[in-house]
Amino acid sequence: MTTTLVNIDGRIWASTHSGFVFHAFRLNEDGNPVALCRKNVIPRSGTTRHDWWSTAEFADSTINGRCERCVVKLDAHTAAAPATPAAADDEPLPQPVQDAAPGEFVVLPETDNPGTTIVWRDGDHAGVINDEGPAMTRGRYAAWSPRAARRDGVAGFFASVDEAAAAIKSLWNPPRPTGRNGATPTCRERAHRPTWRVVVRNANYSAFNGGRRTPSPYSQLRCGACGASWRSKAAYVETTPDAA
Repeated sequence: MTTTLVNIDGRIWASTHSGFVFHAFRLNEDGNPVALCRKNVIPRSGTTRHDWWSTAEFADSTINGRCERCVVKLDAHTAAAPATPAAADDEPLPQPVQDAAPGEFVVLPETDNPGTTIVWRDGDHAGVINDEGPAMTRGRYAAWSPRAARRDGVAGFFASVDEAAAAIKSLWNPPRPTGRNGATPTCRERAHRPTWRVVVRNANYSAFNGGRRTPSPYSQLRCGACGASWRSKAAYVETTPDAA
């Protein structure tokens, strides 16, 4: 198979929704850009604007730099004669992902992108968790998923990797029934009550205020058993523990 590199005015490097390491990209059989290092790593949506693509010099000037595997594959591609088919483009999936049963989730740290955890399902990314540091009061771990309701794919901000992974997994479960106003109902299962946690207490992070923390009488809760998520100012919120 001939490798066709994505080249925007001499800039072939771009970061992704999975993190801030810069990858080089090729066009797959469907004409979509995918990373040289792995078939299911795609550039963030902002790369449709040319200013999101970067030169190697700019990528190397950032903290995370360029993906080492992409650099090796790009060097091999550059050294090959034009008529010579490129070597296999895809890195093997992690063994736990290969061994997983259909529909099973696998949560693994990304080996070449410290601070990033991938939630795998059926050999693809069900979601990505980025560690934004302990100073983040809204929740240290940012969860992204292609099934998130927000247009930017953000599924929420959480205090732990486990909470973020649970939020991502819940997006792939069969949808819960909705009320007449389209809202997801509060978890009503008495047996689930011990697993309820307050994800955001007395605040919200609405897009209308730029995603900043805004005080509110309502808190965001999540059920660890069924994945339900809702906001409430009921008295039981005060005795419900915060997410770990």
